[in-house]
Amino acid sequence: ETISTCRFAQRVAQIKNNAKVNEELDPALLIQRLKREVLELKQELRFAKGGGGDENESVIHEELTDELKQHCQDLVDRYVDRSRVDLKQPFV
Repeated sequence: ETISTCRFAQRVAQIKNNAKVNEELDPALLIQRLKREVLELKQELRFAKGGGGDENESVIHEELTDELKQHCQDLVDRYVDRSRVDLKQPFV
């Protein structure tokens, strides 16, 4: 290698690129996407408040028995503490 080649390689190694995608959004598509996102967030909020997923969907709320609560707690514990989980055993 010549000295000039080594200098060139050193200069090239110092170049930093910041790549950006050139994206032009159609305003109509952007509005449609944002409306869909708002609808999904409203459904998620309604579900989180206990109103169900759809406006037309009726949800029946019933209390969990102590046995079901314990089963749920066991599943959560098994999920969190994977060292206790036998991977050959189904997660049910």
